Amino acid sequence: MTDKKTYDIVTLGDEEELANKVADMQDNPSHTWSGLTKDQKDLVNAVENTIALHKQTTNQPEQKNKPEIRGPQDLERQIEELKNRVHTAQNELSLIRAVGMNSPEMKECKKKIKELDDRLAEVLMIDDQHRVMNGKLNMRIVELEQEVLELHADNKKLALQVDDYVNKLRSNGFV
Repeated sequence: MTDKKTYDIVTLGDEEELANKVADMQDNPSHTWSGLTKDQKDLVNAVENTIALHKQTTNQPEQKNKPEIRGPQDLERQIEELKNRVHTAQNELSLIRAVGMNSPEMKECKKKIKELDDRLAEVLMIDDQHRVMNGKLNMRIVELEQEVLELHADNKKLALQVDDYVNKLRSNGFV
């Protein structure tokens, strides 16, 4: 069994498909022309010429977008196209970066960011000062609550002493 492809040219109905297969056979030497008569080869050449002329005379977008599969040459063309697209994209990106960083909008944004950073630093400083004040106030509240508890305890003792004196005075008949 051989690895060569053969095509039955007589049964093909689409001229472009025939031309593509013939082009494939021309690009790949492992494929063979076996089975083609002189008339069939002339038909293939005529179809190729007709298709080439048709492509030159009409500017149909679908034909422009239709990729041709031509083996290594097609891959090289695709690689070149991709390299060009990458190069163009890199140039556009560098332009965007250069213009974008120096544009009036960017300068205004940088100024606004600086103002906001300054304001944030100020607010954080005020926050720290408030924390210190709140700490001092909380300590003073604890001191005052302790004082209130001590005063309540003293009041209870004094009230008991007053009751004791009043009871003594009553028992002695002074009240």
